[in-house]
Amino acid sequence: MRVLNRGGFANADVLWVERGGRSLIVKDWSRRAPWVRLLLAPLLVRHELAMLGRASGLPGVPRSQGRVGRLALAMERLPGVPLAGRIHALSLPPAFFDALDGIVDGLALRGLYYLDLASPSNILVLPGGAPALVDLGSATGVPLPGVLLRRLRSRALAKLRRRYEQQPGASPRLPAPSGMAPRQLDLGRVRFRLRDFGPASDPVPILFLHDAGGTGALWTPWLLGADRAGRRMLAPDLPRFGGSRAPRGSLAPARLARWLERLLDVARIKRVDVVGAGWGAVLARALAVRCAARVRIAAALPAQGDSLDQWLLEHWRAARDDPPALRESLRAGLPDVLPDAARAELERALDRAPDALLCRAWLDLPLAVARDGAARLRMRESARPWLDLGEDATLAAAARQPERLLDALAALATELP
Repeated sequence: MRVLNRGGFANADVLWVERGGRSLIVKDWSRRAPWVRLLLAPLLVRHELAMLGRASGLPGVPRSQGRVGRLALAMERLPGVPLAGRIHALSLPPAFFDALDGIVDGLALRGLYYLDLASPSNILVLPGGAPALVDLGSATGVPLPGVLLRRLRSRALAKLRRRYEQQPGASPRLPAPSGMAPRQLDLGRVRFRLRDFGPASDPVPILFLHDAGGTGALWTPWLLGADRAGRRMLAPDLPRFGGSRAPRGSLAPARLARWLERLLDVARIKRVDVVGAGWGAVLARALAVRCAARVRIAAALPAQGDSLDQWLLEHWRAARDDPPALRESLRAGLPDVLPDAARAELERALDRAPDALLCRAWLDLPLAVARDGAARLRMRESARPWLDLGEDATLAAAARQPERLLDALAALATELP
């Protein structure tokens, strides 16, 4: 199961569920407030099922798969990508919007009036480039004045065209394959940009945590092999870096570990293996300390034990005394086997990270420095197993042989009680 969107107030959580060889979308209100579950959610479930039933067989609209208990409903999953500025901005041909208008016409012929056409998240771009319309909870069967409907519809389509219609002379683009493009997962005060690859049935996914200034693209060598390895892999952009958003303030590992725990809660993930690189390795340790029962195994790159502490100390000193040197060191540490697109994304993210933010990530580390210059993290040791990949286990070396890390995780997992 994957959580595609976390609902708020009276909105459902949207889940991608694989059951019996079928791929379903489930809208679930079971985590809303008690009064919503008692009074509003059953009405919303009944309404959307009724709308799906009346639209059954219309191309570009998902088919209903019925009620799932009292507070959820299921529909077929259409293999499309929601409209998003990063992917589809000024790239869709005019025919796309003509076809979308045709879907709305088809609903109207069945007595259904779609009222939220302006929301990009309700519109999918299918692999062949055709549109699909989801969230029929936004439709109504109550007749409305024709003038009002035409005005709402024309305004919504005009807004979508301004944002997404291909400009004359531009080359057409197709969307990224479904499941490949990062998505946003809103937790309220924090919003994570998340890559989620591999089979949703994996009971213990791998959570990858990147270095300061980077994004989840750092883990591309592993993510691209997720299906082949049979492992689900999650690589978020950590708060305030890349495409993630979070309140201003400390970047102390303990604070970020609370946000990562919340991410696991919202994604409905019970247990994980955690792998961190550089600054992300400290967050992996903090998460393992905070969620001892939830983290099965933790691993750090590029080093282990004292060598990791000394590596962190060097970057802590650069953050204090020479921010440009810190930025260049992080850039030099990017694996040389990264695909061009992933490297370009990481370099852009590093360039855009302000000096103050980048330095704060390191200066907020709980490092203790002895008189002899040795450093240690002033953090509790995790009770979870800590995977030792050997002295040559740098991030660059691991990226050249991504299966080595996966094999080591699997071998240690078999030794656990």
